[in-house]
Amino acid sequence: PFPKLSDIQGKWDNGSMTITDVILSDELKKAIADGNTPKEDGCDFNMDFSALKGKTVPVSITLTPSGETGGSMLFSSEGKDQKPLPFTYSDGVIQASMSENGATGVISMAISQDVSGYGASGTVIINYKNNLIKIIASISASKGKVGK
Repeated sequence: PFPKLSDIQGKWDNGSMTITDVILSDELKKAIADGNTPKEDGCDFNMDFSALKGKTVPVSITLTPSGETGGSMLFSSEGKDQKPLPFTYSDGVIQASMSENGATGVISMAISQDVSGYGASGTVIINYKNNLIKIIASISASKGKVGK
């Protein structure tokens, strides 16, 4: 059986997120090759996106349930707090999504448990401007059991 949401609520520390793939659209590749990189929404596209691949950043996640099947998630990377994201919890999987400044992000994590605590592992997919850039990352975090 999967852990109950009430068992896994709270702060998950010592997490990490590693970028596994960066996919550029043909349109963006051509713009970079032509030196016509877009500068929009404060993003500078004139960079080496391949350098992102393999980059790992620390993350922490705080789950605040509003019932048995969901609630609010605070996802923080590199110590920067993000705004709360609504999440759902079903069959041992947490899912959350966000949309901001032309980017959409989806987080999906499977929850596991052993004698010492709980683990979460899954993916984060960030899609900017309808696949202009797509970033795929793996994510993992752990949380000790209360009272252990």
